[in-house]
Amino acid sequence: MQRVGWGIIGCGDIANKAVAPAVNEDPNSTLVAFASSSQERAEDFTARHGAQRAYSDLDAFLADPEVDVVYAASRVYEHLPQTAAAAAAGKHVVCEKPMALTDAECQEMISACHEAGVNLAIAYYRRYYPHNRKIKEIIDQGRLGTPILVRMVLTGNYNPAPDDPKYWRIDPAKSAGGPIADVGSHRLDLLCHWFGDPVAVAARNETLVHSYPADDSDVLLIKMAGGVQVTASFHWSIGVGHDTMEIFGTEGALFSAPTDGPGLVLKTAAGTEEFSLPHAENRHLPLIQDFSARVLAGEPPLYPGEEGAKSTRIIESSFEASRTNRWVDLA
Repeated sequence: MQRVGWGIIGCGDIANKAVAPAVNEDPNSTLVAFASSSQERAEDFTARHGAQRAYSDLDAFLADPEVDVVYAASRVYEHLPQTAAAAAAGKHVVCEKPMALTDAECQEMISACHEAGVNLAIAYYRRYYPHNRKIKEIIDQGRLGTPILVRMVLTGNYNPAPDDPKYWRIDPAKSAGGPIADVGSHRLDLLCHWFGDPVAVAARNETLVHSYPADDSDVLLIKMAGGVQVTASFHWSIGVGHDTMEIFGTEGALFSAPTDGPGLVLKTAAGTEEFSLPHAENRHLPLIQDFSARVLAGEPPLYPGEEGAKSTRIIESSFEASRTNRWVDLA
């Protein structure tokens, strides 16, 4: 049976806890190699996950003939150069979120993969959750009537020490922003999944509590295609965790708390329906399985790079809106 060979760039938590186990669990996939700036770390991950080879030289990694797909489990500022290099080497690419630092970088990644004739997808795996697919189904069936308002809130406290390996996340030059880029990007991607293109953004991206250079508090107003109005709040400055999503239409409403949980409530004039729709134990597995199957079939990804770029466009525009104190048009 033909399999897709995967190579993973980056030996961090995502690769260790999610990506490598998902590749190993997918019957259509084989874990071929790890690449890291540290040969020792690459060898450690290779032994830990049963891969075949370890590299500290990116060119050698990309020249490996058994690597068909590169998973960029790296820092955001590395996504563009790694994706462009992988595409030039004829490798398909799955890239961690958010896609890049700017929309212009996203478009470079998309162009590089189109020109090389390889697939590009971004790891917005929450689109594959049964919970989020049910939300899309309900919206598309018109059970909410015309969607009018979305309210999303995600809070927590995050203040890594300078020696924390994840400290780069609070450096906007490397991460694209604070909570809006790191955890908020998943929620923004779901907005685009459910409602299409973002049209306009107003925002306040501020650092209210912590002393690091990134924002720790983001509040956005977003207008989506079709006129849907969104209020979105993402915080690393609040000591109590809170994760909710509410969608209101002319004929009904959906409630999800926590957004990442299995529970979903639909309220309409006909009454109340409750759903329990848990995601896969390994959240990356459906994404890996779908991408591998489509590579083997010679098909494009279900959610290509163009989809992943939409949330980056919102993130980047929110900072412009906050800086200029005005709405930013995206259409």
